[in-house]
This record gives sequence, structure tokens and C-alpha cells, in this order.
Amino acid sequence: VTCAEYADGNVDHDLFGSSESAGRGLLEAAGGGTLVLDEVADLPLSVQARLARALAERRLPSETGTGLHLDARSTLTTRLLGVRARRASPEEADALRMTGNEDLWELSRLRLLNGRPLIWERSAIPCSRAPGLDALVERHPDRSLYEILDEECGLREGREEQSLLARAATVRERELLDLLRSEWVVEITGTSHSVRQVPIDRFRMVFAGQSFTFRLSTAPLNALEAIERL
Repeated sequence: VTCAEYADGNVDHDLFGSSESAGRGLLEAAGGGTLVLDEVADLPLSVQARLARALAERRLPSETGTGLHLDARSTLTTRLLGVRARRASPEEADALRMTGNEDLWELSRLRLLNGRPLIWERSAIPCSRAPGLDALVERHPDRSLYEILDEECGLREGREEQSLLARAATVRERELLDLLRSEWVVEITGTSHSVRQVPIDRFRMVFAGQSFTFRLSTAPLNALEAIERL
């Protein structure tokens, strides 16, 4: 699929499908096979961020709860780095519409693809909206966080607000993702909302740069092209 040929109004529907129609998106239709996306950098940034989230979760959230396995030959595992309750920062409280002195759950997880560190995920979720979440994620570290929020806490994800940034890796990110000093990362930050439009998660996801397919239009021809290796 040549992404540059899509009109902005059609690409989201064609890739992810729509709950309003019986047709599936290209990602779901390719489940169990291979879908090659060329010129991903020409997609709107919002679609790139949603695509990255689908790769991280290996599923497409939908109103019917249908999941998507991106590659049956790959194994995606999760290592729980920590979960704790703490006071929300002013920025988090504003994004999550928290009032007073509410606490939130801070989750830190490392996602590994075929045993290789790929994504460092951090989530901030109000304790009042997901009571007992710490025990749930400790008992089921490999379950999708959004499956737990949906099935155990009644918080089904409806939409996300996301921003995407490519930058140099920090020391901590190089340690966790096993990166060289010169390697870069892609950071996605945003807020997830439930189907009732209640903010449920202020998240930050840091991907190893070579897990993406980007070509910078300003880069020389011999510049690094990062390829998703599923």
C-alpha cells in the first residue's frame, strides 16, 4: 500500500475500518499475513500515532472488542517494571480531569518483541476510576492494559489524543531498550478517553527508533530507514 496516494479523509477508514460499516480495515484484513506500507511518513501524524499504538498493543480496539494479531510468528511479552500510587502532577490532573488531591496509578512496563526490548510504556490512571489496578496488572503482566481496564474496571477505550516526536534517547531509555548512544527513539504521548468521554489514561510510549518505518524527506539518500521487523 502506497500511503502517499491516500486522501486524508480516507486513510484512517481504510487502515482501521469503521464501526459504522461491515467492512474491515486493511490492518484487520491482513491479520495472519503481511501488509506492506510504503511512504508511511506521508500519513497524517495522528494516523502514524494510531498505527504505532496498534503495533504496540497488537490489537485494534473496537466497539465489538475484536482484537488483531499483527504477526502470528512474533511473540510480544510484557515485563512489569513497577506500579505505585502517587499524587498527580498539575499537568496530569488537568488532562485527566481530576479534582482535589486525588491519587493516580503510575505504571511502567517494558514490551519485548521476540525477546528484544522494543517499547517502554508509562501510564497514569486515576485510582478512583480503576480501584485495585495495581493487583490486577501484577497478576496479569502480559495482558493488554486496555483489556484489563475494559473487562475489570468497566473502562472501554473510545478515542485517543496523541502527539508523536522523534528525538535522541535518554540514558534511561538506552538502558531499557538496549540502544547505542547514537540511536534515536520515537515518543508518543497522549490521553485515552472511555466511550463515555471520560479521560482514563495519560500515557507515554517510547519506541526504539528502528521499530518504525519512516523516511525523512529532508534526509540524504543514504540516511537510515527504520523498518518494523515483526
